[in-house]
Amino acid sequence: MGIAVRDVVFRALVLLQVLCSMHYCQGYSTYGNRRQLERLPERRSLSTAPNCTHGVVLRASLIHRDSLQIKGTNTSRGRGFMEAMKHSRRRVTQLQKTSLTSPLSPMGFEYFMQISFGTPPQQFTTLADTGSDLSWVQCSPCTNNNCKLSNNVFNADASSTYSQVLCTDPFCAIVGQESYQPSSCSMDGTCTYNDYLYAGGTSTGGDLAYDTVTLGGVSVPDIAFGCGTNQQGNFGDYFDGLTGLGRGSLSLPSQLSQHSVAEIFSYCLLDPASTSQRTYSNLTFGDAAEHSAATYTPMLQSNRFPFAYYVGVTAVSIGGKPVSIPASAFQINQKTGQGGVILDSGTTFTLWTSAAYTPIVQAFRKQIKYPVARLPASYGLCYDTGVSRKSSLSFPMMVVQMTSNVNLETPGSTLFQPVDVSGRYYCLMMGINSGFTIIGNVQQSNHLVVYDVVNQRVGFQAMDCSK
Repeated sequence: MGIAVRDVVFRALVLLQVLCSMHYCQGYSTYGNRRQLERLPERRSLSTAPNCTHGVVLRASLIHRDSLQIKGTNTSRGRGFMEAMKHSRRRVTQLQKTSLTSPLSPMGFEYFMQISFGTPPQQFTTLADTGSDLSWVQCSPCTNNNCKLSNNVFNADASSTYSQVLCTDPFCAIVGQESYQPSSCSMDGTCTYNDYLYAGGTSTGGDLAYDTVTLGGVSVPDIAFGCGTNQQGNFGDYFDGLTGLGRGSLSLPSQLSQHSVAEIFSYCLLDPASTSQRTYSNLTFGDAAEHSAATYTPMLQSNRFPFAYYVGVTAVSIGGKPVSIPASAFQINQKTGQGGVILDSGTTFTLWTSAAYTPIVQAFRKQIKYPVARLPASYGLCYDTGVSRKSSLSFPMMVVQMTSNVNLETPGSTLFQPVDVSGRYYCLMMGINSGFTIIGNVQQSNHLVVYDVVNQRVGFQAMDCSK
């Protein structure tokens, strides 16, 4: 399927470095035998120093996928476009089947993250995901049939701070609720999770454990994670596990909040159309100073999908002209779980319900003068520009207005991406979905997006993420 010049799907490698807004902040705390089978020695913890008002802030570098030389990631534009669309649809389809688990296909995640578990630290590359809570890595013993990712496996026996979670621990019940099968109790009273399922039929199972997590050289004790010994499905072979950034108590941001890192995180995604030489942007955990410049809309919640980040959409305009969409298209039905708008970094395309997608496509058609491309219907709305230089192209901007007059503005040059090597055919990075809307990462690019769980709000600030 062709050319590997630029893929329309992002990936990123997260290299974590810990900073404080004014200086390095650290303290000491004793955790004893909390959540553990045997008493552990006193260990260094993160805490807020008296003169460090913002607490601990963790910063990360997000590297564009095209700058990574990773086995199996080179993809043609056309193939990349279709893979992104298929993944986006699988992600939503799985979400509609259950109210318990995060419906994510690891092959479609957007960011790689370096994280270490254990003492001494064992480093892993994981896929970071805003739509799931459980963090996990492959663990030994893990046979070839059950190790579906890379060959990098966590050795629990080599960690002096590793301990398995007890069956009586609240996290044991929580991970069972988020899996397709309840968690089980081993003969020694420790917790095992089963079939934590993702889209496309991939799943993980193993022991729920506690260990020290190291981010950017700073160790955080007593973080619950999955020690995966039974992975099923096609995960790919260039990463070692996943890091959950969802809203639940098992997620990494939630657990970090117990160590003076505010339950707030943000990212700035590079525009896939950017020609900048810079290959990375920022990911931040904690109450960072730059978050004050964002404008905020309330963070909503669905009773059926409590792990997802919902926002309230009030209007849509294209090329400065309002699009006629019924208000009901964006409202959450708390009884059925249908409706509403989810903000998600792990979905590439924006997927609208038919009540919104149909008038949006009609509005684009009215304003775009290029002839419609004769491509398979699965590509959606595409145009034959007849040129190969994008600087001469023109597509209308889209503005999604949210509650509290917060606007998410996305240029047409971002929404329409080339799907062939010559750059002649451009397709809309949007699709149709039944049930609810997901605003994908392409539409979020070149914005600082702040997930402020502490204050139950989501912030946006337009910026050039390549600077």
